[in-house]
Amino acid sequence: ARAIPAGAATSRSRGAALAAFDAFLASHPSDTVIAIIVDGSMEVLLALNDKLRVEAPEAVSRLRALHVTPTMLTGASGESAKAVASALDIADVRAGLLPADKSAWVRAHRPAHTAMVGDGINDAEALAEATVGIAVGATGTVL
Repeated sequence: ARAIPAGAATSRSRGAALAAFDAFLASHPSDTVIAIIVDGSMEVLLALNDKLRVEAPEAVSRLRALHVTPTMLTGASGESAKAVASALDIADVRAGLLPADKSAWVRAHRPAHTAMVGDGINDAEALAEATVGIAVGATGTVL
């Protein structure tokens, strides 16, 4: 995550604050950008991004060796998803999905065998729909 002070409202007009936000957003196209506003003043801009798990490239490589074609199903924004997919050489990316969209995609690919890897509670339905559901996550993830 990266952060920059955005400045107080007294020193920036609303137009200037929006311009600063737009410029920050443009400079972080694959990140989720959050503005922290205090008493009507945009004080901080945060850029959050996904980091690949260390084992992800090898896992995708091993799947390819088994003739498995990966598809990324994610709730992340398109640009963020494309950045991760590019790092893993995954061509088929479905971004901005809700949990129901993920499970619908899995159901639509029946009767073929499907494996779903998910890292949060929002993946639970798709994990259950898949032939094989693999739950991975940080400590505290409950499925």
